[in-house]
Amino acid sequence: MNLDISKLSIDELKTFKKFNREFLPKIKKLDFNFADMKKGELMLISTPKDIIKFIKKTPSTKKYNFKDIRLKLAKSKADNTCPVTFGIFLRLAIDYSLIETKYLKLECPNFPFWRVEYDKKSNVYKKIRNFDNLLKKYDGH
Repeated sequence: MNLDISKLSIDELKTFKKFNREFLPKIKKLDFNFADMKKGELMLISTPKDIIKFIKKTPSTKKYNFKDIRLKLAKSKADNTCPVTFGIFLRLAIDYSLIETKYLKLECPNFPFWRVEYDKKSNVYKKIRNFDNLLKKYDGH
């Protein structure tokens, strides 16, 4: 079942287009210390779809925090995953999943974003409307 993009609001259409852009993972060697990473380390810039794939593989009884997910995504390719793009792409994946759920009239989102342990101070948590209620609603699916 595909989304009928003619029914999307302008903001939803922007999210749809961003999510469906061709993102390719990249590896960058850090020239300076950045967030929790040190100069010289290899940093993975992941993709929204890779984040979804990883979280979908997570057992429903397990939750990983951002740092654990970033390390596991980078695993064999780099030392860690970029914290900035990780947050941006995680939020994009959640927003897209909620749009899909709304317009395809799904009982539950295809992306189990509730399997992530969120810090209530994170931008992802703060910027998604009613996020606390969404997490409670879908937790356990």
